[in-house]
Amino acid sequence: MGVWFFLLIIFSLFALLIKSSKARIFLFSNVIRPIGYRLYLFEFIGMFFHRLMLKNTKEERESKPLLYHKMGYLGSQDDAIEIIGLPFLTDNYCYIILYKVKYQDVEVTKAVAVDPADHELLTSFLDRSDINATLSTILTTHKHWDHAGGNVELKNKYPEAVIVGSTIDKVAACTKFVNDKDEFTIDGILNVRIVLTPCHTAGHIMFVVSKKSNPNQKDAIVFSGDHLFVGGCGALFEGNMKEMKNSMNKIKQEVDWDSRIFCGHEYSTRLLQVAQRVEPDNQEAKLKYNWAMRQRYNKLPTVPTTLRQEVTYNPFLREAIYTMM
Repeated sequence: MGVWFFLLIIFSLFALLIKSSKARIFLFSNVIRPIGYRLYLFEFIGMFFHRLMLKNTKEERESKPLLYHKMGYLGSQDDAIEIIGLPFLTDNYCYIILYKVKYQDVEVTKAVAVDPADHELLTSFLDRSDINATLSTILTTHKHWDHAGGNVELKNKYPEAVIVGSTIDKVAACTKFVNDKDEFTIDGILNVRIVLTPCHTAGHIMFVVSKKSNPNQKDAIVFSGDHLFVGGCGALFEGNMKEMKNSMNKIKQEVDWDSRIFCGHEYSTRLLQVAQRVEPDNQEAKLKYNWAMRQRYNKLPTVPTTLRQEVTYNPFLREAIYTMM
């Protein structure tokens, strides 16, 4: 959302000077968007707008109890590896994996955070008396500041934390650079596999996380960042539709269709509206949209999803949208 916020401001300034709607569209697509996007990637510009957005939501957030969603377990509940969804800004999700490690017969709680761009929010959660967890690892799906914008501050607070990102995107404060198909373990408990999914950014990656003791891919969980959403995909800032199709086909081959997928934003209702316009007769898209509307009305998340669900209504995992291009 941070990228679009920045581009909208620039577009609004130029739109005041241009009366023709066609000229505005041409200007935005061919001049403002590419130039504005490159400006956003500069840390001092992108982080300025990211901090501004955090500030705008901080007062409202602090006036209410800390909102988080328990999203199940990795494996069985007995394994006590819990998945937490932490909403921030207007539609972002940070995800936390809580697990326990024994040091000299003393059990401590540790945490893996995925895209924790609101460092204060994550710290508030980890410091809760009923959580009391230490951050061990940050998994960063891509370089945009609404995903990587908390890395520097969190590294200062948790100097031993490992910050993971792709060699292509070079995310902020990264200490462990990874490539497609790389695998590594966390504290001998979690296994992480990298799936390179370029298009939103050239170095965007997805994380497939499983228990090291039971690397059953059906039980694995997937963090898809801004590449795959419920009912759609992320904006193609650094790719095109052909590359997106190839990337989606790759996901269908490399990710188990029953693995739970946790997306980086709560975009479901908006994207499912588009899915219905692409395939007006797709009943699965209509049913999913109605379900998503009920979830959001009740202030509940629409994630996780699975590939088995998405292939029935997500136009970017089907042929429909590509035949229209």
